[in-house]
Amino acid sequence: MAGWILATGREAEQELSQSAGAGATTLALAGADLLYAPGDLLFAGAGQWLGRATQATAAGVSFSRPLGEPLAAGARLWRAARWIEAPGAGQPPARRERSSGVLTERSVGGCFYAVRVAEPSETFTLELGGLTPAVERALVEWIGAALGGGLAPLALVEPGGGVLAVRLAGGALVRERGRGDRLTLRLPLILVAEGQYP
Repeated sequence: MAGWILATGREAEQELSQSAGAGATTLALAGADLLYAPGDLLFAGAGQWLGRATQATAAGVSFSRPLGEPLAAGARLWRAARWIEAPGAGQPPARRERSSGVLTERSVGGCFYAVRVAEPSETFTLELGGLTPAVERALVEWIGAALGGGLAPLALVEPGGGVLAVRLAGGALVRERGRGDRLTLRLPLILVAEGQYP
């Protein structure tokens, strides 16, 4: 995979009747051909990304990315309801900042005390560079339509296959022009959980 994938929602969520070991590229699931189609973006367990479905039959579904961790019987399998890819635009998240949510205040008598003003959080900026105007416009429109004002959670699939549950931070999306007609889009994000699909 060349870039990042942004995904939301779950469709065709099913419980697996059989376990599968690490390295497997097929999961046994009765009637999988009625639920999934080649090209679907598949996830399983807490949020393990399986890549795209390559084949769906009456007995199971095959996918492009081998399981990194085994799945037990009863684990959930689903496809992303909506997703978009930023091809070739992957950069490691920049400017990671952690906030404990606690402020230190001084009382009238001069003593210090801690006040929790928010839940602990971690924010970072995802920089998607080298985008054509059409890809940048599609990303901005997708984010606006899929996230409904930024409060809905979002699954962010890293170029290496890791999954992060995030939401948009309060800051605005930043667009910058690069060389020629290429653009950079910076997304301010709040980390909700690592290795999980929201």
